[in-house]
Amino acid sequence: MYRCHFNNYISLTDAGKCIAVGVRRISVTPTALRQTPKRNLEFLEKNGIAIEKIVRNGRPRKLSGEQIKKILAIRQSKLSFYKIASLTGIAKSTVFDYYNRCDGEQLKEEEVNELQIKEAHKLLKTLLEREVNGEITELARRGCSSKDINEIRDIMLRIEDSFKSLRLHYSDCYG
Repeated sequence: MYRCHFNNYISLTDAGKCIAVGVRRISVTPTALRQTPKRNLEFLEKNGIAIEKIVRNGRPRKLSGEQIKKILAIRQSKLSFYKIASLTGIAKSTVFDYYNRCDGEQLKEEEVNELQIKEAHKLLKTLLEREVNGEITELARRGCSSKDINEIRDIMLRIEDSFKSLRLHYSDCYG
């Protein structure tokens, strides 16, 4: 049994195509129902196609438990929904909706530290793959093997300082 969905106007041509391929059920948005002439809808029903009205509030998005925890952890550090959205690559409205669904739930400090360590390890592994320079690579290697959030923070700050000195060196040569 084939199924089709329409967001906008259903033309007689579209209706004919649905019948030709054997569609038995179509779902339509309220907009499509308003825009489509009654005769087109009647034509579909006469040819045995059931019409189901669907109301959706935007694009449905399912987030994993890990993504939800990440949103909650970042929000606990007082960042805006806009900033969380840009950091995670998740739409701002989705971030806001999931935060409200969790009713502003606070994560335990151990969970937040665990997430921070996991994210830091991802970043450090990326640095290891790129082999920027010897000092940064060695710091990244030490950071990847560490499970202590304070040590990882210290290593990340040292890496950041190394990058700053690289930029100064570059501008000295070409500036």
